[in-house]
Parts: sequence; C-alpha cells; structure tokens
Amino acid sequence: MEKVIDKDLNPTKEGLTMGEAIMAINKHTKGDAVIVTDVGQHQMVACRYAEFVRSKSNVTSGGLGTMGFALPCSNRC
Repeated sequence: MEKVIDKDLNPTKEGLTMGEAIMAINKHTKGDAVIVTDVGQHQMVACRYAEFVRSKSNVTSGGLGTMGFALPCSNRC
C-alpha cells in the first residue's frame, strides 16, 4: 500500500495526480470542504486522501450512482 500512496503523492511523471489534487484541497481548506465525487476511481482517492473535519462533507453515491451523479449534487451543496 505504501508504494501506491507514495507514487500518488510524490509522482515521478509530469502532471497532477488525483492524490495531489485532494492534498491541495486539504491544504487550502484545512479539511473544511465539501467534496462531491462522481462514480469511479476518484471516489476511492477522495476517501483515501481527503481530510474531513465535519460530518456530511463527503458526498458520493457509494458506487450505486450513474455517471453524472456529482454534477447535480454539487449544485445542492
């Protein structure tokens, strides 16, 4: 597991990883953000790296939604 986390947070390739994006959100919001994810791998990345300081800050379908789930949900937050 350390290999996966290390590569995601300290990439050797050009570009931004999903883990780096979530860590930047953590840094700028100090964990006080509502994160809305669509379906797919980024649900797992958000749950792995996001620092939530309040309940109900992680809005996700839990794998039971369809593509496009996040767009209408983000409008409600």
